[in-house]
Amino acid sequence: DAAYGVSASSCIAINQYFYVFGGQSTNDEPTSSSSDILRYNLATNQWEVIGDKLLDKSFGAKAVLSPSNTKALIIGGHDTKDYLRDIEIYDLETDTIVDNTIELDN
Repeated sequence: DAAYGVSASSCIAINQYFYVFGGQSTNDEPTSSSSDILRYNLATNQWEVIGDKLLDKSFGAKAVLSPSNTKALIIGGHDTKDYLRDIEIYDLETDTIVDNTIELDN
């Protein structure tokens, strides 16, 4: 079972893992934005919540893999008040958010 239900999250798959970034918790009333990073292990059929969190609580973002397949870039999204104009970088090798979020210009 997943740690909890989420919708409007961003996802990537690499090797035996499926990563879920942010989204809206479907367990809360009213729903709330999440900064959690979840990882599903296809080999063991287990979910885990990664210790590091997204810097912005967001839903509706997009995630892509870097050309080296070592980082995920989480782009934009919404935080229930504003549209986000940044790119957060998640290091897949260290399971941490890289401390150099990119702010996008208008």
